[in-house]
Amino acid sequence: MQDIIEGLMKRELKRVISVYTDRKVEFIEKKNILKSSLFDAEKNEIVGFDMPYKGFFNKGLINIYLVEPEQFKEYKSNTINDFLYKLKMSGDVSTSANIFVTLNYNYIIQHELQHVFDNIICLKTPIWEHEYRAFLASLIYGENSNNILFK
Repeated sequence: MQDIIEGLMKRELKRVISVYTDRKVEFIEKKNILKSSLFDAEKNEIVGFDMPYKGFFNKGLINIYLVEPEQFKEYKSNTINDFLYKLKMSGDVSTSANIFVTLNYNYIIQHELQHVFDNIICLKTPIWEHEYRAFLASLIYGENSNNILFK
């Protein structure tokens, strides 16, 4: 059984490496709802919520969702509301190997992809260095990345 699990992990990591080398993301358009959950420290439990999205990308361990913030609703959990507010205001959030973006801007996606790659390889550096690496990735790999300087 352990051999099967290790084989699956190697296959998934190869797919992640292919995304890292070509850094191309093409969304499959599909209006749907993603069942999501977060740990709510106030309630000391995992709380679920629906994340409306209009496109997705999956390759190995990486999932990217093009979400629809205009369809976000209020929840009883402050944790969920804070997460959705941050996503709506910033336009992008990544958690482990999942990325949520509100706009299909290549430089935002490249920024978040770098965070995911760093998470997958368990890069142990200060937060500022993670952000610096992600910023550089968006400059190097993002189309029209000169817009970043005026964001």
